[in-house]
Amino acid sequence: MAPFLVFNFPLPNRKQAKLFMGDSGSMFLGLTAAWLLILLSQKPHNTIAPVIALWLFAIPLFDTVNLLLRRVALGLSPFASSRDHLHHLFLLIGYSSRQTLGIIISFACWFISIGLFGKYLYFPQTLLFYGFMGLFVAYCYTTYYIWRKLNHNDRQNTCEAKNTSYLLQPEYSGHSGRASHSADSSGGRHESV
Repeated sequence: MAPFLVFNFPLPNRKQAKLFMGDSGSMFLGLTAAWLLILLSQKPHNTIAPVIALWLFAIPLFDTVNLLLRRVALGLSPFASSRDHLHHLFLLIGYSSRQTLGIIISFACWFISIGLFGKYLYFPQTLLFYGFMGLFVAYCYTTYYIWRKLNHNDRQNTCEAKNTSYLLQPEYSGHSGRASHSADSSGGRHESV
């Protein structure tokens, strides 16, 4: 992971990433992180409580489960590729890649700190679990609302474009009546609109 970050971390003088992780790389990274958290939260090691592992892995877990639920609800394959991940949402709203990275890292650090505070301040695990589930429901609702709003705006823009597209047709381009049907203006062909 370190070489990937060395070549890809967005520094002020670097305009573009140098390495592409791809599907296999991201799946391997997710599998490794999940495996380590399961290993650390289960016996015989049991270094952290299972609910703490949820908080440490909150952003990828929220995003993945939310996408799976949304795709199944829409009748789509949960394994199909698409551009509806959390970072796509931020980019579509208008944030730059660096701003998107900063926002997601900030949220991840916030969730990790909740998990670590819960561990070291001995918060009840039920409180941490219900807090996690409450934030997950809020995340699902918020992303659903934003995607719905973006899709509604996109449909409105499409409808407005269709309503004004008649202005681009030949009959509305500066002369009245239908387009000319004379042989001399169309090179022997008949134009129809």
